[in-house]
This record gives sequence, structure tokens and C-alpha cells, in this order.
Amino acid sequence: MRGGPLKDDEYQFMNVQFRWGPSDCRGAEHSIDNIWYSMEAQVMHWNTRYGSIDKCYENSDGISILSYLMQVVGCPGIPDNPELALITHKLPEIKRTNSTVNITPDCLRWMMYACTRSGYYTYTGSLTFHPYNECVTWIIVPNVIKISANQIEAFRSLYNHKWEHIIGNYRSQHLLHGRRIFFATNNAIV
Repeated sequence: MRGGPLKDDEYQFMNVQFRWGPSDCRGAEHSIDNIWYSMEAQVMHWNTRYGSIDKCYENSDGISILSYLMQVVGCPGIPDNPELALITHKLPEIKRTNSTVNITPDCLRWMMYACTRSGYYTYTGSLTFHPYNECVTWIIVPNVIKISANQIEAFRSLYNHKWEHIIGNYRSQHLLHGRRIFFATNNAIV
């Protein structure tokens, strides 16, 4: 990935981390115009200029996170989002922390559909997990992905290392502390 706020640096895919909360009203770590979302998918990339992921955590432009906001559609019985279902249907196979399951290579294609409109929010900030390094260029896709209640419940049904359900794993929103958030249009991210 490159372009837009990432300039000419090339960022390579690392992983996708999902964040959710105990209710469908709040679980994403970002909001837009004081609207909260049920869940957030954070697609992490590392800046190849630094040669290793570990060095990226030491540099203010070391990590880029492309963030997708998800909202549970309010009616019971709403069908699953078919794109996200490629992941959520596999979650029951995860029995304990650090276990793995095989998923299809196209399981992340929902990201492409969410980026069909122009425009995104961007700012520089920190990781939302330990060690909270100030090394992230955040890119927030404002096109909300609709998901079913069953799909977010599949995430809440996962267990942590203490065999407790992971009801929520999001970090509460923090003050901007002088950070500026930009909305960009006509700037491609490839």
C-alpha cells in the first residue's frame, strides 16, 4: 500500500485485528461525528523502508492502519454479510488462544468493496494496544460495513487465555491532544 498520507513509502500487509465491545452500540475504537459503531477491523501494514517490523515501532511513520467501521443492522434475523461470513463462519473452530484455522484467500475482499467511494479520514497517532507507540498513520474508511448480530456474536463467543469469553477488546477513545484529523479526497491509496 502506498500513496495519499503514506506518500511514496511502501507498506506491506501484517495482519487484521478486529475490535468489538459488549454491546452493538459501541465497540469500534473510532467514531465519526460522534456516531459510534459496533466493530472495527484494523488492517495493519509496516513500512518496508525500515527493513523489519520491529524497527517500524520505533518510527513515527512505521505503521499504517487502514480501519473499517462495521455496524450491526438493527433487525433480528438479518442475514450475515456474505463477505465477512468467510471469516465469522470459521470462528467457532477457534478453541483457544493462539489456535489457527484455514480460511480462503479471498476472505478479505470485503475491504475492496468498502473503498468504492472516494475519501477517507487520516491522522497520525499511536497503536491502541501495548506498547502504544506513536508510530501509526491511521486511515479511516468512512463507508460503514453492515454486519448481522450473529456475526458480532461470533466474535464475542471467542475465549481468551483464561477461558473467558472476549466480550469486548476495544480501547476507549482518547482525547486528540492537538492531533489534526484530515479528510482527504482525490488522493489514491494503492
